[in-house]
Amino acid sequence: MTQVLMISIFGQFSGNGLGYYNSKIFDDIGITTAPGQLAYNILSICCQAIGGMTGMTLTDKMPRRKVLVIGTFSKY
Repeated sequence: MTQVLMISIFGQFSGNGLGYYNSKIFDDIGITTAPGQLAYNILSICCQAIGGMTGMTLTDKMPRRKVLVIGTFSKY
């Protein structure tokens, strides 16, 4: 139960709400056109999908406890 709670809590610190500020972030790094920002948004979504599918396929092949410990400490 503690692990489930900690995953939920730390999941909120992983940048989930950052998408709301993408236009401001893109403006700050010099991408000001709408097509440019759209392209970076699509690229971001594709990278997230690839990462999610990779994690989904490896879930049953890796020991859960080891993955949780490594994942927790690799963020920092």
